[in-house]
Order: sequence, then C-alpha cells, then structure tokens
Amino acid sequence: MAILGGELSGFACAQSFSSFCYRERHAEITELFVTETARGQGLARELLLLLEKHLRRQGVQSIKVITGGSNDAALKTYMRSGYTRKEHAVLYKELGSV
Repeated sequence: MAILGGELSGFACAQSFSSFCYRERHAEITELFVTETARGQGLARELLLLLEKHLRRQGVQSIKVITGGSNDAALKTYMRSGYTRKEHAVLYKELGSV
C-alpha cells in the first residue's frame, strides 16, 4: 500500500506459486492501482519495485501480468518497468455457482 498525505493512494498485490512442472517459483501480479490524484508521480513504478523485491526474497524467478490489451496506461507502466509483451492467448471459462 502507498499512503500519501495520510490517504491511501495506491496498492499492488501478487500471488506466488510453485508447480511440479517447473523448478522455479513464479508469480502473477493480480492488482496494481493508483488513485487519479496520485497518478503521474511514479507511484505505480515504486509499488512494482517493492512488490518485485518482496517476491525475489520468496525465491520467485519470473512474474506474469495480465492486463487489458487496450489499457495503454498500464501497458506503458509495466513496459517502462522492464516487462515485455508476449504472444499468449488468455482463455477464460465461467463455471457458475456450485
């Protein structure tokens, strides 16, 4: 979480996991949000750096991000932070209530 002037200004969340299919730990950034009033100050990049540092300490070797293909602001932020765009298809299936 990022607090500026006593107000919550942003947060980032990730999940890390191991798989018997891969030797190294992986992570996925699930949330990255900065309030409108705090945007343009480098806060998203700082949150990413803190999150990456935390994940590195957990032994994570790579991080995946899924964001909207037309979310230019998010894409720009991630790419400026060293993330590269890959050609993968994301498939989704709604299972409904159990």
